Amino acid sequence: MPKGISKSPTLLKFIEEMRLNAENAIACGDTLNDVSLFETGWKGIAVGNSDPKLVEKIQTMENVYYSPYPGLMGIWGRINFYFPF
Repeated sequence: MPKGISKSPTLLKFIEEMRLNAENAIACGDTLNDVSLFETGWKGIAVGNSDPKLVEKIQTMENVYYSPYPGLMGIWGRINFYFPF
């Protein structure tokens, strides 16, 4: 991400513009530039192959689940937990 830019304000603006319910948002990530998404307090998923620096940052974030599975597998497993089908 360019200096001074983070994903969180962009996602917030998208949710607002699309008139979505933020309660239904799940922030997902694997690198340090995803920290701002997790700092929103929304449900979050850090995938199993995340950067160790991100894993360290999320240790105290109760809203972020650290999946044992990499990539989409890690996301899918927790989406089913948050929003069972």
